[in-house]
Amino acid sequence: MAAGGEGSPERREAVQALVSETLRLYPSAWVLPRHATEDDVLGGYRVEAGTDLLVCPYLTHRDPALWPDPERFDPGRFTTAGRRPAAPGSYLPFGLGPRACLGLQFALRESVVLLEHLLPAYGVELHSVPAGAAYGITVRPDGPTPATLTAVAGRG
Repeated sequence: MAAGGEGSPERREAVQALVSETLRLYPSAWVLPRHATEDDVLGGYRVEAGTDLLVCPYLTHRDPALWPDPERFDPGRFTTAGRRPAAPGSYLPFGLGPRACLGLQFALRESVVLLEHLLPAYGVELHSVPAGAAYGITVRPDGPTPATLTAVAGRG
């Protein structure tokens, strides 16, 4: 785990970065349906009012024009010293704007608080890793991820 003791700002930042980078590679929803309410231009293409669109955070988060070395897991992208893209819409694991997921803040806080306390308390041994991802409403492993959790002496 990162430098800093339990509850320290450094640990909180490291866990937040871990969660953010995980959501970059595996956003909660891999595709978001949208409906154009007025004529517009998107990426140089004319979009007429009434057009149904699909926004794909999964692909946007892997766009090498936005994210250097996009397939590499690098939580450092989300630290104070990290280099996140400045382009609006380059990071949207829960959607953006008025249609963003209502549970966004709760999900992020819950994830960070749980991991901040669980990661130092347990060792994790992965026995195998799924070959890929399954895409439904959410992105998830395409099979089981067998692992053993072992309490760290004096922590669990």
